[in-house]
Amino acid sequence: MATVTVHACECWIQRIDACASIDDANGAIMASARVIDIAADFGADTIILGCGARLKLKGDIVATVLPSKKVDRARGGWRR
Repeated sequence: MATVTVHACECWIQRIDACASIDDANGAIMASARVIDIAADFGADTIILGCGARLKLKGDIVATVLPSKKVDRARGGWRR
């Protein structure tokens, strides 16, 4: 069963959705719990969500969240 660290929730708020609370961030990450479990069983260490956020795993624990690498066409370059 997937678990999410407080650090990962804080990173979600900092890097993905600044308006989210810890509970909102946890819920957003846990919406992908089935994918996290499957990836952990497969041995993956990173999951890229549809929004572009990258979840770094340690087993079935979401350890941190990295920002999207999607191209931001409005700015003409990569998001940072």
